[in-house]
Amino acid sequence: MADRAERKSAELEAGSRFENASTTRKMFLVTGPWSFLMSAVAITAGTFISDWHQVSPLLYVLALLMVVPIHASANLLNDCYDVMTGADRPGTQALKPHPVLSGFLSLRATVVYAAAMMAVGLGSGVALTAMERPFSLVIVAAAVVLMLSYNAPPLRLKDKGMGELLVFVVWGPLMFLGAHYLQTGSLALEAVVYSVPLGMLVASVLLVDDARDVDEDRSIGRTTVATLLGQRRALEAYDWVVALSYVLTVALSVLLDRPWLLIVLLSAPLALRLTKAFAARLPLVAPDRKAAQLMAAFGLLYAVALAA
Repeated sequence: MADRAERKSAELEAGSRFENASTTRKMFLVTGPWSFLMSAVAITAGTFISDWHQVSPLLYVLALLMVVPIHASANLLNDCYDVMTGADRPGTQALKPHPVLSGFLSLRATVVYAAAMMAVGLGSGVALTAMERPFSLVIVAAAVVLMLSYNAPPLRLKDKGMGELLVFVVWGPLMFLGAHYLQTGSLALEAVVYSVPLGMLVASVLLVDDARDVDEDRSIGRTTVATLLGQRRALEAYDWVVALSYVLTVALSVLLDRPWLLIVLLSAPLALRLTKAFAARLPLVAPDRKAAQLMAAFGLLYAVALAA
């Protein structure tokens, strides 16, 4: 009961802040900007797999200008599909300003906005192709197809319990492979190998979010990992994913002779506090953002270690 009251209070507070924001700020907030850190961290870590002395700042910035707008587009389209299917309805969106349910944009206007963001991202991909990186559009096209398949018909992978796998593939291997390719001009298996721990942590953010929404997802017939396992076991799975991310990083530091990777252990206390907190009481308000904070701390340390 207290959880529901807390969620309602947070929802009202967030709605009030959004209502008083400028139009420009509202346009930014409805894209789900808190989630962009996941893309930025993945691109940064993938960039620094190669010698950081050879990193091109221009290619790095273009990579961000390609990935972040496409991520924004995917967020907007997910909101549209969730409204159309009844997954999102008044009272279900705590903290996150919803473009349609808030009354700020119509469904059609949101789709147009998403298309514009997609065009910006693909435009950066075209620019990278012109800079002798011909596979950049292929990689980004694959990411776009997978992102759209997350919630869009006919695949709707999120509703088939494959959301976490899709998120892992996009924010793990694809982003690392793409970022490394932009800097070096070559497609390397090592980029995929290095992507695994961080890709798992990004997927864990969705797992926590789905664990929070397990009852609502079941009510609309949506199948997720959390609805299959139940909330308690889903949170146990989250613990295992987090632990395995650290174990794999330690293994990579030894097997690939990258001792600096061990600095990610500095984020381990945060991981322990978070998993204990979730086990005691999974908050109804933004548990995914708390999980994303762990991913960001881990990922930034991971990027620093790769650059060392």
